[in-house]
Amino acid sequence: MVVSRTGEVMGEFGRLYEQQYVVALFNKVRYDVEGGGGPQPQLLHRKVPLENKSIFSGSIFQYLEENKKWRNRFLFVPDTYVISYYESKQAHDRGLQPKGTINCAGYKVLTSMDKYLELLESNLP
Repeated sequence: MVVSRTGEVMGEFGRLYEQQYVVALFNKVRYDVEGGGGPQPQLLHRKVPLENKSIFSGSIFQYLEENKKWRNRFLFVPDTYVISYYESKQAHDRGLQPKGTINCAGYKVLTSMDKYLELLESNLP
Protein backbone atom coordinates (compact mmCIF):
# COMPACT_ATOMS: atom_id res chain seq x y z
CA MET A 1 0.00 0.00 0.00
CA VAL A 2 2.78 2.45 0.92
CA VAL A 3 4.74 1.59 -2.23
CA SER A 4 1.77 2.08 -4.55
CA ARG A 5 0.75 5.38 -2.90
CA THR A 6 4.34 6.62 -3.01
CA GLY A 7 4.50 5.70 -6.68
CA GLU A 8 1.32 7.67 -7.39
CA VAL A 9 2.52 10.76 -5.51
CA MET A 10 6.00 10.68 -7.05
CA GLY A 11 4.49 10.16 -10.51
CA GLU A 12 2.31 13.26 -10.16
CA PHE A 13 5.16 15.30 -8.67
CA GLY A 14 7.49 14.14 -11.46
CA ARG A 15 5.00 15.20 -14.14
CA LEU A 16 4.65 18.68 -12.64
CA TYR A 17 8.38 19.01 -12.05
CA GLU A 18 9.24 18.07 -15.65
CA GLN A 19 6.87 20.76 -16.95
CA GLN A 20 8.38 23.41 -14.70
CA TYR A 21 12.00 22.38 -15.28
CA VAL A 22 11.73 22.71 -19.07
CA VAL A 23 10.42 26.27 -18.72
CA ALA A 24 13.13 27.17 -16.19
CA LEU A 25 15.90 25.78 -18.41
CA PHE A 26 14.56 27.61 -21.49
CA ASN A 27 14.32 30.89 -19.57
CA LYS A 28 17.86 30.53 -18.24
CA VAL A 29 19.28 29.88 -21.71
CA ARG A 30 17.29 32.81 -23.11
CA TYR A 31 18.55 35.05 -20.31
CA ASP A 32 22.16 33.93 -20.91
CA VAL A 33 21.87 34.62 -24.64
CA GLU A 34 19.89 37.87 -24.49
CA GLY A 35 21.37 39.14 -21.20
CA GLY A 36 20.25 42.15 -19.19
CA GLY A 37 17.02 43.06 -17.53
CA GLY A 38 16.78 41.59 -14.03
CA PRO A 39 15.62 38.13 -12.95
CA GLN A 40 13.66 36.02 -15.39
CA PRO A 41 10.52 34.09 -14.43
CA GLN A 42 11.47 30.45 -13.93
CA LEU A 43 8.15 28.65 -13.70
CA LEU A 44 5.05 28.24 -15.83
CA HIS A 45 2.40 30.87 -15.26
CA ARG A 46 -0.68 29.50 -13.54
CA LYS A 47 -4.22 30.78 -13.44
CA VAL A 48 -4.18 30.43 -9.65
CA PRO A 49 -0.79 31.46 -8.25
CA LEU A 50 0.87 29.05 -5.84
CA GLU A 51 2.55 31.80 -3.82
CA ASN A 52 2.70 30.89 -0.13
CA LYS A 53 0.94 27.58 -0.79
CA SER A 54 2.22 24.05 -0.65
CA ILE A 55 2.39 21.79 -3.67
CA PHE A 56 2.62 18.72 -1.47
CA SER A 57 2.93 17.87 2.20
CA GLY A 58 2.73 14.57 4.02
CA SER A 59 4.63 11.82 5.81
CA ILE A 60 7.66 10.00 4.47
CA PHE A 61 9.95 7.37 5.98
CA GLN A 62 13.67 8.15 6.10
CA TYR A 63 16.22 5.37 6.53
CA LEU A 64 19.07 6.35 8.84
CA GLU A 65 22.16 4.40 7.86
CA GLU A 66 24.12 5.06 11.07
CA ASN A 67 21.65 3.24 13.34
CA LYS A 68 19.85 1.18 10.64
CA LYS A 69 16.39 2.47 11.59
CA TRP A 70 13.48 4.06 9.79
CA ARG A 71 12.15 7.43 10.97
CA ASN A 72 8.83 9.01 10.12
CA ARG A 73 9.40 12.55 8.78
CA PHE A 74 7.11 15.32 7.57
CA LEU A 75 7.76 16.28 3.93
CA PHE A 76 6.85 19.72 2.60
CA VAL A 77 7.15 21.01 -0.98
CA PRO A 78 6.39 24.76 -1.17
CA ASP A 79 5.82 26.88 -4.27
CA THR A 80 9.63 27.11 -4.74
CA TYR A 81 9.86 23.32 -5.42
CA VAL A 82 12.60 22.91 -2.78
CA ILE A 83 11.77 19.74 -0.85
CA SER A 84 12.15 20.13 2.93
CA TYR A 85 11.72 17.44 5.54
CA TYR A 86 11.10 17.99 9.24
CA GLU A 87 11.16 15.95 12.43
CA SER A 88 7.36 16.23 12.55
CA LYS A 89 4.42 18.27 11.26
CA GLN A 90 4.46 20.19 14.54
CA ALA A 91 8.09 21.22 13.90
CA HIS A 92 7.05 22.59 10.48
CA ASP A 93 4.02 24.38 11.92
CA ARG A 94 6.20 26.01 14.61
CA GLY A 95 8.56 27.34 11.92
CA LEU A 96 11.59 25.32 13.03
CA GLN A 97 14.47 24.67 10.63
CA PRO A 98 14.06 21.55 8.47
CA LYS A 99 16.19 18.45 9.13
CA GLY A 100 17.21 18.66 5.46
CA THR A 101 16.38 20.17 2.10
CA ILE A 102 16.69 18.98 -1.48
CA ASN A 103 16.97 21.48 -4.32
CA CYS A 104 15.36 19.72 -7.27
CA ALA A 105 17.06 21.71 -10.05
CA GLY A 106 18.45 19.29 -12.61
CA TYR A 107 16.86 16.17 -11.17
CA LYS A 108 14.41 13.79 -12.79
CA VAL A 109 11.84 11.87 -10.76
CA LEU A 110 11.74 8.17 -11.64
CA THR A 111 8.69 6.25 -10.54
CA SER A 112 9.90 2.70 -11.05
CA MET A 113 13.01 0.55 -11.02
CA ASP A 114 12.48 -0.19 -14.72
CA LYS A 115 12.70 3.51 -15.59
CA TYR A 116 15.85 3.80 -13.47
CA LEU A 117 17.51 0.87 -15.24
CA GLU A 118 16.46 2.26 -18.62
CA LEU A 119 18.03 5.60 -17.71
CA LEU A 120 21.27 3.88 -16.68
CA GLU A 121 21.42 1.86 -19.90
CA SER A 122 20.87 4.89 -22.12
CA ASN A 123 23.37 7.18 -20.34
CA LEU A 124 26.27 4.97 -19.26
CA PRO A 125 28.82 3.39 -21.60
